[in-house]
Amino acid sequence: MKGENDMDGGLERRDHGRQGLGLAVTVTGPDGAVARGTTRDLGLGGVRLEGGPLLPPGTDCRVELGPPGADRARVAFLGRVARVLPGGMAIACTYIDADNHARLHELLASDAAPAGGE
Repeated sequence: MKGENDMDGGLERRDHGRQGLGLAVTVTGPDGAVARGTTRDLGLGGVRLEGGPLLPPGTDCRVELGPPGADRARVAFLGRVARVLPGGMAIACTYIDADNHARLHELLASDAAPAGGE
């Protein structure tokens, strides 16, 4: 919740709650560079992932994620790298269309993925 300490000991600045889902994620930068990883946590406002290569803070990108083998459940949105962390990065969602927003909402509510972060 905003204003509380996050898991890294810093002040929580998110406006949306997040869940740890461990989903496959692909991030494509403006130059076509691709980073692959796993979600550490995911919410309506963005994603924190482990993997790489890492994109610099402020980089605009396209994010695609979802459970393995579930193309219909995949979610895509535009984002901006908010911060780079050891072994990963946090990406804020800057645009998501209505269909992807609905799929993201369903994914977050799904019993198919474990809830809660580390």
